[in-house]
Amino acid sequence: MTWKECKRLIRRDLSRNTDRLSKRSALRFLITNSSFKMSFWFRIGTYLSEKRLKLPYYIVSWHYKNLMYKTGIQFPIGTKCGAGLKFYHFGNIVVNKNAVIGENVSIYNGVTIGITLRPNGNCSPPILGDNVVLCTGAKVIGSVHVGNNSVIGANAVVTKDIPEDSVAAGVPAKVISDDSGRKYAELFINHK
Repeated sequence: MTWKECKRLIRRDLSRNTDRLSKRSALRFLITNSSFKMSFWFRIGTYLSEKRLKLPYYIVSWHYKNLMYKTGIQFPIGTKCGAGLKFYHFGNIVVNKNAVIGENVSIYNGVTIGITLRPNGNCSPPILGDNVVLCTGAKVIGSVHVGNNSVIGANAVVTKDIPEDSVAAGVPAKVISDDSGRKYAELFINHK
């Protein structure tokens, strides 16, 4: 990742929180908004880890770990994540480092994105498409793909692929609507 790419990702994360993209509003949100604070330090830490700048990385990593403990969001530095990440509520959010997360993903409290180990030791991470919304308590476990513009309902447990533009709910999660996911996802994405 280049510094230019890192700044672009940070700007997109900020744009999910406010319409004003000035340096002043970025500083204000960095101080007051926990969602932007987490994504900002995540982006900086990922950039520094890829550039192998040890001392700055350790300082940022230490600060980021303190933020993870304060907010209850376990989102490891280096996780593959597209622009526009937003956490709406905090606490009990666990994301596996191998997960692949698309752009404009919205994550609520109590969400788990994890892997399952196979008897042969192999594991495949979950892949979330763009504009995915994970509502409170949703679990995405194993080698699954959640399609673009999908909404995973509260407390749903996803263990099988979810197609694009769908809404899934239940334990185990089942598609309850295969044509309204985009409409609901846009409501979440555009909510400031």
